[in-house]
Amino acid sequence: MKLKEFSGESLKYIVSEPDEYIEGKIYPIVILLHGFGASMRDLIGMVSYLNCQPCIYIFPNAPIDLKISYSFDGYAWINPPDQPTDEGLKLLSNSLDILIDEIIEKYNVKENHVVIGGFSQGGMLSYWYGLQHPQKFKGIICLSGKLIFEDKFFQNLKHKITDQRIYIEHGTQDNIISIFDARKARDLLRKNGFENLEYYESEIAHSISDSTYPRLSRWLNNIFESK
Repeated sequence: MKLKEFSGESLKYIVSEPDEYIEGKIYPIVILLHGFGASMRDLIGMVSYLNCQPCIYIFPNAPIDLKISYSFDGYAWINPPDQPTDEGLKLLSNSLDILIDEIIEKYNVKENHVVIGGFSQGGMLSYWYGLQHPQKFKGIICLSGKLIFEDKFFQNLKHKITDQRIYIEHGTQDNIISIFDARKARDLLRKNGFENLEYYESEIAHSISDSTYPRLSRWLNNIFESK
């Protein structure tokens, strides 16, 4: 893979292009959002384990620098992590809007040939942002995350349910975000009409299981091979 780092108009991000990347050729795009306290470099290693057709992977850096209030060098999409304000979400949505438009223009990709996903807080944001923009994202990945504002989330969706596909995986031993949050998200999504949903549990803590990669690879291939 070939890594390139960009300072976008709204967010910094790293791009992973396939080794056989051909300038001007259109590739599917997978956008992966890191978790609370990590950075845009945190999920790059996933690319080596995903066995799917050539894709461009985008790894954005969250906008909130935690060095001000925490002792570690990391970033957050929302802070406090579980209680985002409406204003904070509005600002973040604007930043993501700019980033997505920038990426789509840079790589000339069709909007609906893009998948957004993430780990932990990145998964939470993938639910929140991705489900509100079905015209942009063909699929959503949530690894060890949960729905935020689930009591009013579906009431605020202004679009009709689409064939948007969702992949959920969570560890049964997760003591950061409970497995019950993952099951609740699965059940609420199905109840509200999202039928193209795959759900898996692994006997791990707050991390990504080795068994995730072959399942997720198959899921991505199925999405990008379908019309």
